[in-house]
Amino acid sequence: MTTTEQVSVDAGERSEPVRRPPTRLTFWLFLASIVIAIVPIAVATTRAIHDGWIPTGDNALFAIRARDLFTHNLPLLGSWSSASLNTSTQLNHPGPLYF
Repeated sequence: MTTTEQVSVDAGERSEPVRRPPTRLTFWLFLASIVIAIVPIAVATTRAIHDGWIPTGDNALFAIRARDLFTHNLPLLGSWSSASLNTSTQLNHPGPLYF
């Protein structure tokens, strides 16, 4: 096999894209995004516990229904809808998607 034949055979082969290992910058950006996502939730939870937050209104309903998720009282319907006031039947939002 001559050199030109070898080059044409090599050129016809498909090579897989080269995958470089993640760099330190990639790791630190990933870590920073996790921290940025968790900090607001942690701050809100800490403030609620510290201030003695008591859920009222819709927040109370969401809290009660969310606690029912891992019990035998699993909510099969969503929250009550104020559209029930305009109709003669009780309406709920579709499913426990909120929880």
